Amino acid sequence: MTLPRLPRLPGVTRMRRLLVVRPPAPSLRDLAGIAPASVMWSPSLGREVTWPWRMLPGSMSMVQQELEALADLADQLRSEGLVAMSRPRRSVQHGQAATILLTLTVRPATPAEARLLGHEPQPGDSAGVAA
Repeated sequence: MTLPRLPRLPGVTRMRRLLVVRPPAPSLRDLAGIAPASVMWSPSLGREVTWPWRMLPGSMSMVQQELEALADLADQLRSEGLVAMSRPRRSVQHGQAATILLTLTVRPATPAEARLLGHEPQPGDSAGVAA
């Protein structure tokens, strides 16, 4: 029996016939201390943030888990109207609740970047970022 194709939802991963519901990811804006309506005067400025991603249960390869974490990170950036300024560095916390920690620099997207990336509108983003 083939399972129907499900839409991709943040925090939900399909594994064989089992749906694994993961806790919601913390806000990158909150972790970086970037207020929703903040304006950064220089696009080169950003804040370093460490974003935790709860690893999937089972024997899935580490490479696949890293790819899933990066995909969820991209979704999170898009939903919060942020862009990455650095390539994420990865570390792993082992244990009962194993977690991949992705450390990167983020900043609010300029209006042009937001349009290109299809970001969801953020409150107070009408002013945008000074170019």
